[in-house]
Amino acid sequence: MSSVYEFMVMVLSERQPLHGQKHRSSQNFTFKPPAGCTGLLWTIKDEFAEEEDVNRTIHVDIYQDKSGKDPIIVKDLTDNQQTAILGAGEHLYVANPKGANQSFTVNVYAKIETEN
Repeated sequence: MSSVYEFMVMVLSERQPLHGQKHRSSQNFTFKPPAGCTGLLWTIKDEFAEEEDVNRTIHVDIYQDKSGKDPIIVKDLTDNQQTAILGAGEHLYVANPKGANQSFTVNVYAKIETEN
C-alpha cells in the first residue's frame, strides 16, 4: 500500500495573536475529509521568508471555536506533521504561533491509502 495526499484547505495565519485575541492568529477554517481518509498531513510555510529564515521551524496549536472555552485540538504542530482525523474538521483556527517573523500559511491534506 502507498499513500496519496489530497489538498483540503489553506489558511493564512498572522505571526502573533490577532488584535484583541489571547491565542487566535487566524480566521476559522473548516474541511471535510474525503472517503478513505486515514489521517491528516499539515504543512506550515512561510512563503516570503528571508534566506536566513528558510529553515526556521514554526510551531502552532489548532483550536476549535466553541461557545465557552475553546478546546485545543492539536498542540505544538510543525511543518509536515501527521495527525489523526479531527472529527468533522469544523470551526478550527490557528493559535499561539511561535517562530514566525511574518504571516504564514497552514495547509491541510487528507492522507488516503491506496493499493499499488
